[in-house]
Amino acid sequence: MSNKNTNFPWKFTGNDKGVQKVNKIFEQYNELIKMLKIEGAHLNHIRPEYLMSFSDLNMYLANLPAEKSKFYMPSLLKINSGLFNYLSMESWITLLYQIFKIYVLARVTPKNFKQHLSTIPEIPAHYLAYSNFSSNSENILFYWCEQAVS
Repeated sequence: MSNKNTNFPWKFTGNDKGVQKVNKIFEQYNELIKMLKIEGAHLNHIRPEYLMSFSDLNMYLANLPAEKSKFYMPSLLKINSGLFNYLSMESWITLLYQIFKIYVLARVTPKNFKQHLSTIPEIPAHYLAYSNFSSNSENILFYWCEQAVS
Protein backbone atom coordinates (compact mmCIF):
# COMPACT_ATOMS: atom_id res chain seq x y z
CA MET A 1 0.00 0.00 0.00
CA SER A 2 0.91 3.60 -0.27
CA ASN A 3 2.76 5.46 2.44
CA LYS A 4 0.27 8.31 2.24
CA ASN A 5 -1.61 9.01 5.43
CA THR A 6 -5.33 8.93 4.65
CA ASN A 7 -7.90 10.02 7.20
CA PHE A 8 -11.40 8.96 6.34
CA PRO A 9 -14.08 11.48 7.31
CA TRP A 10 -16.63 8.76 8.02
CA LYS A 11 -17.01 6.01 10.48
CA PHE A 12 -19.50 3.19 10.07
CA THR A 13 -20.32 1.41 13.29
CA GLY A 14 -23.11 -0.84 12.06
CA ASN A 15 -25.56 0.65 14.58
CA ASP A 16 -27.05 3.06 12.06
CA LYS A 17 -30.42 2.24 10.54
CA GLY A 18 -32.31 3.18 7.40
CA VAL A 19 -31.46 6.36 5.57
CA GLN A 20 -28.58 7.23 7.89
CA LYS A 21 -26.96 3.85 7.19
CA VAL A 22 -27.44 4.19 3.43
CA ASN A 23 -25.97 7.71 3.42
CA LYS A 24 -22.91 6.48 5.31
CA ILE A 25 -22.48 3.57 2.88
CA PHE A 26 -22.68 6.03 -0.02
CA GLU A 27 -20.06 8.26 1.61
CA GLN A 28 -17.77 5.27 2.25
CA TYR A 29 -17.87 4.22 -1.39
CA ASN A 30 -17.44 7.81 -2.52
CA GLU A 31 -14.36 8.26 -0.30
CA LEU A 32 -12.94 4.91 -1.46
CA ILE A 33 -13.22 6.00 -5.08
CA LYS A 34 -11.62 9.38 -4.30
CA MET A 35 -8.74 7.72 -2.43
CA LEU A 36 -8.10 5.25 -5.25
CA LYS A 37 -8.14 8.06 -7.82
CA ILE A 38 -5.49 9.88 -5.78
CA GLU A 39 -3.43 6.67 -5.82
CA GLY A 40 -3.71 6.55 -9.62
CA ALA A 41 -6.80 4.44 -10.33
CA HIS A 42 -8.82 5.13 -13.47
CA LEU A 43 -12.28 5.28 -11.93
CA ASN A 44 -13.85 8.39 -13.42
CA HIS A 45 -16.73 6.35 -14.83
CA ILE A 46 -17.50 4.54 -11.56
CA ARG A 47 -20.22 6.00 -9.38
CA PRO A 48 -20.65 5.10 -5.71
CA GLU A 49 -24.35 4.43 -6.35
CA TYR A 50 -23.49 1.38 -8.46
CA LEU A 51 -21.45 -0.13 -5.62
CA MET A 52 -24.46 -0.13 -3.29
CA SER A 53 -27.09 -2.87 -3.16
CA PHE A 54 -30.24 -2.30 -5.22
CA SER A 55 -32.39 -1.78 -2.12
CA ASP A 56 -29.86 0.67 -0.64
CA LEU A 57 -29.74 2.56 -3.94
CA ASN A 58 -33.53 2.88 -4.03
CA MET A 59 -33.59 4.11 -0.44
CA TYR A 60 -30.76 6.57 -1.15
CA LEU A 61 -32.46 7.96 -4.27
CA ALA A 62 -35.88 8.16 -2.60
CA ASN A 63 -34.45 10.33 0.17
CA LEU A 64 -32.28 12.66 -1.92
CA PRO A 65 -32.76 16.33 -1.21
CA ALA A 66 -34.08 18.34 -4.19
CA GLU A 67 -30.77 20.21 -4.61
CA LYS A 68 -28.90 16.89 -5.06
CA SER A 69 -31.48 15.08 -7.18
CA LYS A 70 -31.20 17.66 -9.98
CA PHE A 71 -27.68 16.28 -10.68
CA TYR A 72 -29.04 12.80 -11.44
CA MET A 73 -30.35 11.67 -14.80
CA PRO A 74 -34.07 10.79 -14.60
CA SER A 75 -33.21 7.32 -15.92
CA LEU A 76 -31.10 6.61 -12.81
CA LEU A 77 -33.97 7.58 -10.55
CA LYS A 78 -36.11 4.87 -12.23
CA ILE A 79 -33.46 2.18 -12.82
CA ASN A 80 -34.62 -1.44 -13.05
CA SER A 81 -32.87 -4.30 -11.24
CA GLY A 82 -31.54 -5.93 -14.44
CA LEU A 83 -29.72 -2.81 -15.61
CA PHE A 84 -28.57 -2.08 -12.07
CA ASN A 85 -27.10 -5.59 -11.71
CA TYR A 86 -25.14 -5.12 -14.94
CA LEU A 87 -23.83 -1.68 -13.90
CA SER A 88 -23.05 -2.91 -10.40
CA MET A 89 -21.06 -5.94 -11.60
CA GLU A 90 -19.17 -3.84 -14.14
CA SER A 91 -18.37 -1.26 -11.46
CA TRP A 92 -17.18 -3.84 -8.93
CA ILE A 93 -15.02 -5.64 -11.50
CA THR A 94 -13.44 -2.35 -12.58
CA LEU A 95 -12.90 -1.29 -8.98
CA LEU A 96 -11.22 -4.58 -8.05
CA TYR A 97 -9.07 -4.54 -11.19
CA GLN A 98 -7.89 -1.01 -10.42
CA ILE A 99 -7.06 -2.00 -6.84
CA PHE A 100 -5.08 -4.95 -8.20
CA LYS A 101 -3.35 -2.73 -10.75
CA ILE A 102 -2.36 -0.10 -8.17
CA TYR A 103 -1.29 -2.27 -5.27
CA VAL A 104 -0.18 -5.57 -6.82
CA LEU A 105 0.72 -5.10 -10.46
CA ALA A 106 2.76 -1.99 -9.74
CA ARG A 107 5.18 -4.17 -7.75
CA VAL A 108 6.10 -6.25 -10.80
CA THR A 109 9.33 -4.76 -12.12
CA PRO A 110 12.17 -6.17 -14.23
CA LYS A 111 14.39 -6.20 -11.12
CA ASN A 112 11.85 -8.14 -9.01
CA PHE A 113 11.19 -10.46 -11.93
CA LYS A 114 14.89 -11.35 -12.20
CA GLN A 115 15.21 -11.86 -8.45
CA HIS A 116 12.24 -14.20 -8.07
CA LEU A 117 12.35 -16.02 -11.39
CA SER A 118 16.01 -16.42 -12.17
CA THR A 119 15.39 -19.56 -14.28
CA ILE A 120 13.46 -17.65 -16.95
CA PRO A 121 15.60 -15.97 -19.64
CA GLU A 122 16.23 -12.22 -19.75
CA ILE A 123 13.20 -10.11 -20.70
CA PRO A 124 13.50 -8.96 -24.33
CA ALA A 125 13.65 -5.19 -24.86
CA HIS A 126 10.44 -5.08 -26.91
CA TYR A 127 8.50 -6.22 -23.83
CA LEU A 128 9.74 -3.18 -21.94
CA ALA A 129 9.18 -0.72 -24.80
CA TYR A 130 6.45 1.90 -24.54
CA SER A 131 2.96 0.60 -25.17
CA ASN A 132 -0.33 2.46 -25.10
CA PHE A 133 -2.09 -0.88 -24.59
CA SER A 134 -0.35 -2.32 -21.54
CA SER A 135 2.06 -1.26 -18.82
CA ASN A 136 5.58 -2.60 -18.32
CA SER A 137 4.33 -4.70 -15.41
CA GLU A 138 1.64 -6.26 -17.60
CA ASN A 139 4.16 -6.90 -20.37
CA ILE A 140 6.48 -8.64 -17.92
CA LEU A 141 3.60 -10.90 -16.87
CA PHE A 142 2.76 -11.56 -20.55
CA TYR A 143 6.36 -12.64 -21.08
CA TRP A 144 6.26 -14.85 -18.00
CA CYS A 145 3.06 -16.51 -19.25
CA GLU A 146 4.63 -17.13 -22.66
CA GLN A 147 7.67 -18.70 -21.02
CA ALA A 148 5.55 -20.86 -18.73
CA VAL A 149 3.50 -22.22 -21.63
CA SER A 150 6.42 -22.90 -23.99
